[in-house]
Amino acid sequence: MTENISPVEAWSEVLDYLDVAGHEISQRVSGDPAAEAEGCRFLSRLFASMRLFLLEQDPQHPDFVPVMTPTRKFFADNPDTLYHRSPVREDLVYRVTGNVGRCTYLSFCVYAVGEKGTRIVSDLPDGELKTNADGDFEIVLSAEEPKVSASNWMKLEPGVRSLVTRQYYLDRARETPARYEIACVGSRGSAPTAPPAGQQFRMLRDTLERAVKATLRAGDAWSAKPNTISFASDAQGVADLFPTPDNQYTGGWFRLDPEEALVLTIEPPDCRYWNVHLLTRWLESLDGRRACVSFNKSQTVLQKDGTARFIIAARDPGLPNWLDTGGRAEGCFAFRWLQAETTPPTPRCERVLLRELSE
Repeated sequence: MTENISPVEAWSEVLDYLDVAGHEISQRVSGDPAAEAEGCRFLSRLFASMRLFLLEQDPQHPDFVPVMTPTRKFFADNPDTLYHRSPVREDLVYRVTGNVGRCTYLSFCVYAVGEKGTRIVSDLPDGELKTNADGDFEIVLSAEEPKVSASNWMKLEPGVRSLVTRQYYLDRARETPARYEIACVGSRGSAPTAPPAGQQFRMLRDTLERAVKATLRAGDAWSAKPNTISFASDAQGVADLFPTPDNQYTGGWFRLDPEEALVLTIEPPDCRYWNVHLLTRWLESLDGRRACVSFNKSQTVLQKDGTARFIIAARDPGLPNWLDTGGRAEGCFAFRWLQAETTPPTPRCERVLLRELSE
C-alpha cells in the first residue's frame, strides 16, 4: 500500500477487476442466464457496499452505517439481524455510547484483515456488556487498556478494519432496537494522516477481490455435495465471511428439479436463538419481502414429537415451514445456533418428490 499511484490509475484497476470478476461469475453458471444476472447483481451490490465502507467512511471521523439492506447483501447475511459497521484503526482511540434496547441479542465485534484472511480481534456480546440500570453503556476501543478503568474495553491490534454490531430479532414488531454512536476521542503518537486517494481506490480493488474470492471459495466447497449437510462452523470458507463467535453454523446446498423438494429435519437445541434460511448461489439471503425464505425458533411450527421439519421447494407443498426457492434450481441453506447450551444436532436431509409430500 506504499506505492504512489494516481487516483485515475487505481480506478482503472478497480474497473479491470470488475471485468475479471464478472467472467469468474459467468464461469460458475454458464448456460443459466437468471443465475448469471443474479451474480452480476451481487457484484454490483458488493461494489456499492465496499465503496461506502472504504471511500465514504473515515476511521478518524467514524460513524455507524447499515451493512445489509433489503437490496444490499453478502457473506451469508441473516434476515433476522440488523448489522452496522464503523471503521476503526489501531492507532486511534474510540468511545461507543448507547442503550441496549430490548432486542433478542446484541454484540460488538472488531475484525482485522491481513494476508492470512479475516480474524476476530475483540468480541463483546450483551451478556458481558456492563450497563447501568437503564441499559445505557459506554465502550472504549484502544490498543492499550485505559489507565482510568473503563466499564467496557475492546482491544485494537494492527490490521483492524471494522467494528461490526449485530442485533438479532425473533419478532421485530415486539422488540426495541438498540441504539449507539461512536466517536474518535484520541490517538497514539503523532496525529494520523489519511492515505492518499490513489491508495484508497487500490484498497477498494483489493477488498473487492478478497470478498469475491471468499464468496466463490465458500460456494464452490459447499456445493460439491448437494442436498446434504456440507459445512459447519470450522468448514472451508466460513472464517472469511465475518462470523460471530457466539454462533455455531451448519448448512448445505440444495440442487433440485422443479418437482423435487429437500426436507430438513432437526431436533431444536436449547439456545437463545436459532434459524434456518435460504441464500443465493452468491450467499445473499433471499428476498423475505416477497416470499417466506427464513424461519427462526419463534416462527417454526413443530411436529408432535418436538422436531422441526422444513421443506425447500419451488412451489408450496401445502405444509408448514415451506422455504420458497423462488424457482431457483440451486442455492444455499444455513442454520445458526446462537449460544447453544449443547452441541447442536446435525439436520437430516431427504430429497423427495413434491407429490410424495402431498400424498
